[in-house]
Amino acid sequence: MSGRVGRELVHGLRSADATTLMVLTQDVLRRPLAYIHPATVADLFALAELPSLPRPLPDDLAKFCKQMTREYNDLHDGRGLEDVLAEYGDLPPARVPTSLREVILGRLAAKTLSPSNRAGLEALGASWAAVTPEVVKLPEGKKARVERPPVPDSHKAPEERLATTSAPTKEGGRPRAAAPSKTPASARDQRRDEWVREDMLDRLRSSTSNGLKQSILVAGARHRSPYKDLAEEEVLYALKRLEKDGLARLSAGRWSYGRA
Repeated sequence: MSGRVGRELVHGLRSADATTLMVLTQDVLRRPLAYIHPATVADLFALAELPSLPRPLPDDLAKFCKQMTREYNDLHDGRGLEDVLAEYGDLPPARVPTSLREVILGRLAAKTLSPSNRAGLEALGASWAAVTPEVVKLPEGKKARVERPPVPDSHKAPEERLATTSAPTKEGGRPRAAAPSKTPASARDQRRDEWVREDMLDRLRSSTSNGLKQSILVAGARHRSPYKDLAEEEVLYALKRLEKDGLARLSAGRWSYGRA
C-alpha cells in the first residue's frame, strides 16, 4: 500500500462524543483497508474495544474489524504485507490497541511466511510489547451540539430581508423577531440545494433497512458540507423534497430510501 493516495484519515475519533462519532464514521466504516490511513484503523479498533457505545456503533465497528482482519490476512506475503508492517510500525506503539496487535501479529502463525516478513512481524511485536496501549476515554454526559449559524443575507429572499429589517417593535424600542420564512435558503441557491439533495440521497441509499436518525443525517451533512453556514433547515427541506418525490420516507424519527 506504499505510495497510495486518498486514504482517509479521520481526526478526533478518540475524543468525540457518541453522536459525533456516528457522524465521523459514516463513510470510513465502508471503505476497504487499502483506502484507510493506519492511524484511523487503529482508532476504530480501539473504539471497538469499548463496552458502552450506543447502538448501532458496536455492531458497525465489529463488522468493520472483521472485514479489516479478513482483508489483512488476504494480503500477499510479499511487498504488500511488508509495506503494511512498515506503516503500522510508524505509528506510536501506544496508539495501536490490543485487538489490532493480535490481528497483525496473527500472521506469525503461518508456516509459509517469508523470512523478511517474519522478521518484520517479530520486530513489530517486540516494540509493541514494551508499550501498553492507550486507554480510550470518551466524553461522559455530553451530547453533540449541532450549532445553527444564521443564514447570511446573501442567501435570503428580498422579502425575507425586508421582513427582518422592518418588523414592528415592542415597547422600549426592542425589535420583535420576524417570523421565519417558510422557504429555506436552499430554495434560493440551486448549487446548495443540489449538493444537499445528492448528499442525502447518497446517505439514504447506503443506509440499512432501519434507515438513519434525522439528527445524524443533519449533523453528517453539516460536517461534510462545503458550505460552512449550512443550516439544519436546509437539510430538512431537502429531505422533505425527497419525500415528496417518493425517494425518501420518514418513520419514527428515521429516514429511509424509497417510498413509504
